[in-house]
Amino acid sequence: MKKLIFAFICLFLVVPCQAGIIYVDTNTPDNNDGSSWAKAYKYLQDALADANSNVDVNEIWVAQGIYTPDSNSADPNGSGDRTSTFQLINGVALYGGFPSGGGEWSNRDPNAYESILSGDLNGDDGPGQWQDNGENSYHVVTGSGTDTTAILDGFTITAGNATIYGFHYLGGGMFNYDSSPTVTNCIFTGNSVDDSGGGINNYNYSSPTVTNCTFSDNSAWGGGGMYN
Repeated sequence: MKKLIFAFICLFLVVPCQAGIIYVDTNTPDNNDGSSWAKAYKYLQDALADANSNVDVNEIWVAQGIYTPDSNSADPNGSGDRTSTFQLINGVALYGGFPSGGGEWSNRDPNAYESILSGDLNGDDGPGQWQDNGENSYHVVTGSGTDTTAILDGFTITAGNATIYGFHYLGGGMFNYDSSPTVTNCIFTGNSVDDSGGGINNYNYSSPTVTNCTFSDNSAWGGGGMYN
């Protein structure tokens, strides 16, 4: 009975419950297990790998900072693999916008504490748009194969650069194939593709729910912001 009451309270307040949360903070020391802010993972990819192997995980809280998809604890300097991407997971919500060092849900503010998912693998993009981005990730985020329970909320997605014929020609910021994830309170900016969907490309009947998101300064042959 106590568990039922607790679950109802969390739902009623529209505030995530504390159980099943993994914490990520790029400013924390490495070799943590993500079980608290004090022991937060340094790399978002480590948290996603943990969530993939642990059915009890349903949320990932991410502190402010820059996260690249080719970096993890095994490869802290990045692999340089342009196919690397942040793959969303069914039943797992990613929430950005927490202050570095941690905080409660009430401290979350994506505008004040920007959590950036960046495809700039070398960290050398020039001051102008899309300069020195030849090594950037093809798709910063991928929602392929997911449903509405895969949530991306409170992130800036930038510097994706899809330039290889095929699927790597599409969706620099986010590529969705046969999927319908939930995307909320996100900014897609500075992404580019040689074909369609600079910010997001929705392919093969994909139908994500996109709410309160901003698309700016993305580049594509068709659908600079989004292509369906």
